[in-house]
Amino acid sequence: MKRAYNFQDLTGQRFGLWEVVRLVSTGRATLWSCRCDCGNVREVRAGNLKQGGSTNCGCVRDAETAKRNETHGACGTVEHEIWRGMLKRCASHPRYKKRAPPPEWQDFKNFLRDMGLRPSASHTLERVDNSAPYGPNNCKWATRAEQARNTSRTQLITYNGRTQCQTDWANEIGVDVSAFRRRLAKDTLERAMRPSERKIK
Repeated sequence: MKRAYNFQDLTGQRFGLWEVVRLVSTGRATLWSCRCDCGNVREVRAGNLKQGGSTNCGCVRDAETAKRNETHGACGTVEHEIWRGMLKRCASHPRYKKRAPPPEWQDFKNFLRDMGLRPSASHTLERVDNSAPYGPNNCKWATRAEQARNTSRTQLITYNGRTQCQTDWANEIGVDVSAFRRRLAKDTLERAMRPSERKIK
């Protein structure tokens, strides 16, 4: 095997948890086969070994991640990112400051204990009452469709003692939402609420 001009034999040397086993190649980058103390074998560039760019196969990072997950319950997961987003939003946006969660939710473990893992990838964190703060009694995992119905922009309609958004009323009486809105604009609420002929059938 042709060796580079400034070749340095690293066989048997240790770099972090690596022990250099043998030379692999001396092409554009000199590669060494290295055995980690955990038993894994990898090919590592000489430069990464000598400059400290690689000191193990990744087992240390994996162990640290596992320790963090054990400590926090699900650190690094989507739930953790949602929790961080909630805290950041309440700290940086004036209209959210009055809706900040209780002190115990400053700890992710408590948030996860109260909320649990989200049911699916389509679920996000929602406040049941948009005027109330975040907290275990006012938050749930909801789909984006459910959240859209609960925004402050959603117009609620009360009819016969029941309150729903326009979309839900339109679905119930069997008409298109746009058509239902046109009804509301030109007719009384009583007439707007009449079921479509298709719904009656």
